[in-house]
Amino acid sequence: MLKLSMPTEPCWMDLPLDVRFKVRPCTTPIIECAMTKSVRVIGDIEKGISDLRMVGHDAESLRAEIQDPDYRSGLMQFVYAQTLALAAVIEWDGGGVMTDDGDVAPITPDHMRDVMLHPSIARTFVAEYTKPVSAVASEGNG
Repeated sequence: MLKLSMPTEPCWMDLPLDVRFKVRPCTTPIIECAMTKSVRVIGDIEKGISDLRMVGHDAESLRAEIQDPDYRSGLMQFVYAQTLALAAVIEWDGGGVMTDDGDVAPITPDHMRDVMLHPSIARTFVAEYTKPVSAVASEGNG
């Protein structure tokens, strides 16, 4: 018998630095999309064909830095967190995502990059968002 205890409705997540995300339920396609894109972006950077706005870096220094396996892994995690959030987040609020005018900023790739530059937000988001999938797998239900 199959027991799936994963959320099926969007929900709010409280994150560090006064940021809240309303997210779609975590699914295999969302996770796989984020994983695939993070690998592709690193490969594209090496080939010099990537849009480096996603990582907020200049091409030449970044190509040299990703030769270090630890830096490469960190950059891949950063891209994964951004891509996962862009696929999952349908709304956000909190002081951390306000514009200078006091309005909630639109969810854009550039704004998401800026939010995910904060390690506490990126780590908490990935851990909490994927927790239901990990829990189902660890229970032997996935």
